[in-house]
Amino acid sequence: MPQKGISSIRNQSGKLNFAKGGSTSIYVDKSSSKASDKNDGYAWDRPKLTIQGAIDVLEPWMEIWIKGGTYAENLVISSENVVLHGVVQAGSDRVEIAPASGVPVIVEVGYCEIERISLKGTNANCLSLTGPGHKIHDCVVDVNSNGLAQRTGIVLDDCDKCLIYDNHFDGNNALSTIGIRVDGSLSASVDGVIRDNFFEGFGSVALAGQGINLNNAQRWLITKNIFDSCYNGIYCEVKENALHTIVGNQFYSNFGYDICDNNPDQQTSGIYIMNNFYGYTGWFEDYDHDGIGDVAICCYLNYDYAPLTYPHYQGVQLTPGVMT
Repeated sequence: MPQKGISSIRNQSGKLNFAKGGSTSIYVDKSSSKASDKNDGYAWDRPKLTIQGAIDVLEPWMEIWIKGGTYAENLVISSENVVLHGVVQAGSDRVEIAPASGVPVIVEVGYCEIERISLKGTNANCLSLTGPGHKIHDCVVDVNSNGLAQRTGIVLDDCDKCLIYDNHFDGNNALSTIGIRVDGSLSASVDGVIRDNFFEGFGSVALAGQGINLNNAQRWLITKNIFDSCYNGIYCEVKENALHTIVGNQFYSNFGYDICDNNPDQQTSGIYIMNNFYGYTGWFEDYDHDGIGDVAICCYLNYDYAPLTYPHYQGVQLTPGVMT
C-alpha cells in the first residue's frame, strides 16, 4: 500500500508544471525595457510584455505575476488551478485590465484564483467564470453600462464552491448593472460564499440595478458585505430549495429593497435572512437593548425578523477589508 501511494504521488506530480527551468511562475511587466512575449517570462529580468503572452504558455498549477499598468486585453483562461496575481494591491501602480470592448477576463475551467487586479468592462461584463472552486479577492470591479443591456461585474455560471471576498464593486449608478450574478446554464451553482465585499452604485433612485443577484443558485452564504447607494442590494430570484443564508450584511442609502426575495413560499425556498444592519435613522426600536431591532424588516416576500441595531455581527465590527 505505501508503494502504491508513492507511485500515485509521483504520477500526479509529473502532471504539475515543474519543468521549463523548474519554474511554476510567469512574470509580466509591460513597463520593463526588457519585456517581450518572445521571452520565456520565468524571471523579472526577462518578463512577458502582455498577460496574454503569459497565458499562451500557461499550464495547470502555474501562476502569473503582473506588475502595474493598464492592460487593454481580452483574456481567456483555459488551464485549471492557475493564479493571476497583481503585484500591488492598491494605488496608481495596481494592475488594471481594461479592454476597449468585450469582457476583460473569461475563465473556462475550474479552480482559478485572481487577486489584486482591477477589472474594467466598457459596456461589457468584467469577469466571466465557469467551473468550480474559484477564488476572487482584493480586486476592484468597475461595471459600466449604456443601459441597453445588462452588465455584470462577476458572472458565475455552473460554479460550485466558489469564494468571492474583499473586493470593491462599483456600478457607476448605471441602469441594468449587477455586481455579482450567480447562475447556472446547466445546473445550479451551489455552496459558494460571498463575504466582506463593498458594493456601490448599482442602479440609482430611478434606475434598476442589484449588488448581488442569486438566480439559478443554491446554498450560498452572503455575509459581512456592505451595500451603498444601490437600487437593490441583494436580489433573490424565484428558486425552489434555494436555501441561501443572508446574515451580517450592512445596507445604506439603497433606493429599492435592501434585500428583495421574490420567492412567494418560504417553506420551499428556504432562504434564511437574519441579523443584518439597515443603516437608516429612526427605523428601529430596541426597548430591551439587546442589539436586535423590535421591528422586522420587509425583504419583499420575506423578512429579517432580527435586524441589528448597530453594525456588529457575532461581536465583530462589520468592516470589510476591501480595496479603494
